[in-house]
Amino acid sequence: MIRTLVIDDEPFLRQYIKNSIVSQNPAFAIIGEAGNGEEAWQKITETAPDVIFIDIKMPLVDGLEVLERCSQLKKPPLSIVLSGYSEFSYAQKALKHHAFDYILKPVNQGALGQLLKRIESGFRKRMGKIQYRYFLHLLHNQNFTHSREEVSAAFSGIDRFYAYYVCIGSHSTCRYNQFNAIGDFWKNIQFDRRVSGAAAAYGQVWIIHEEPQNDCLLILGGQNGSGNAFLLDIQAVLKDSPYPTTIIHGPESNRPGQLKDRLIELYSAASGHVVFSRSSVHDLTTPRPFSDDLLFFTYAEQNILRKLVNDRKFADFQKQTAKYLSLCESQGCRQCGLSQLLKRICEIANQNRLSFALHERIDELITNSMDYRDIRDGMTDLLNDIFHTFSDTTGSSAAIQIKTFIDQHYTEQISLTRLAGKFNFSISHLSSLFKKKYRVSPNEYIIRLRIERAKALLTESRDTSVRRISELIGYTDPYYFSRLFKMSAGCTPSDYRNSHMHSESDV
Repeated sequence: MIRTLVIDDEPFLRQYIKNSIVSQNPAFAIIGEAGNGEEAWQKITETAPDVIFIDIKMPLVDGLEVLERCSQLKKPPLSIVLSGYSEFSYAQKALKHHAFDYILKPVNQGALGQLLKRIESGFRKRMGKIQYRYFLHLLHNQNFTHSREEVSAAFSGIDRFYAYYVCIGSHSTCRYNQFNAIGDFWKNIQFDRRVSGAAAAYGQVWIIHEEPQNDCLLILGGQNGSGNAFLLDIQAVLKDSPYPTTIIHGPESNRPGQLKDRLIELYSAASGHVVFSRSSVHDLTTPRPFSDDLLFFTYAEQNILRKLVNDRKFADFQKQTAKYLSLCESQGCRQCGLSQLLKRICEIANQNRLSFALHERIDELITNSMDYRDIRDGMTDLLNDIFHTFSDTTGSSAAIQIKTFIDQHYTEQISLTRLAGKFNFSISHLSSLFKKKYRVSPNEYIIRLRIERAKALLTESRDTSVRRISELIGYTDPYYFSRLFKMSAGCTPSDYRNSHMHSESDV
């Protein structure tokens, strides 16, 4: 509600304006009135209204003096001046005192209605910014300067809060997700617009897209009991997704401050609830035991793998691995269980030696795979590497060819899928060959090339927009480019350009 104070020395006019405001726009709530400037100032300091409608000519202290005092407040109310035709010059002076607008007496209902709509629109935008900053404060402990009263006002009228985690494809467990199509997924299905439209029936929704690009948070502020209905709407929006989707939700919150724990729970639950290559919905109030996913991978089965390694029956080892993957696929194994299985298989293949490099390759494999075919191909290559099927000479030559191709095409829509198809490798094996040769993954190498090219364009082509530079180096999403640039350079593209402009001017 927009808390409103009406100030005029004529009681009849005050009542008329109050009635007109409430009847024209129910978003406004009259919290008080005053008949002179001194009383008005007392009410303003006591109640801290959002909006005041104030007459210019009043006894004791006139309206201009009240506006001057208001301008000194830390959070001054938005001021609307009530003025007659004969007092128009006073209205102009009032605008210099930071009044938002003026309205002539006698008050025209049509003009008042339009003014109230403008005020409401601006108020909702301002409240929306406070709300969004508050959620980022909860998520990342970002600096938040608004008072508790402002937060309470921003979320007034909302009875319940419901939080949802949405993941497209695999849950990212490595730094870079090569599944570039995700960047366009949200736009292609008009996710934000459709979800916001569905939420309008219950209240208000906040959509927070985070890194990596393939997941986001939804927070619904609505009435009691609207959480399950909105969940069905989210599923309806995602039902035609060409990729597996995961939705995780938990208990409702009575106030925004309680959301911090809920959001942390959702993010923590993501790694343990995403079912690899299959769409699913999870309620945190009914957790599923982790151990259920790998009941088939008994100690006896692991001994079979150990014996195959000792007997150097590597082809049979690959067949056993394929059997375990088929079991995972048929029963709907969660991504965390699949990861544990693959890492244990590789440790056994590596003669029970723990290798963080192998673990990293498995994380990259799962993060960048959409189905079990990708996993099977990747594990075949990974195990072949362990069993030394590929010679270092062959691998080194292939890595050089891959690097040469990247150097020539990095500004295009290049991806691991394209590279793997070009050189007839699986994604996992291609990444392994490249990283073994150059100590960096193909994706990180592409990002380095693009960021260095972006730095040159930012300083050489000062009239070229950041959006255009993003396109020139191969990114269709300028916001994603900006995030990568900041991760690499420590500042935004605009700040980088400005700092280099200042450095040159100082020379």
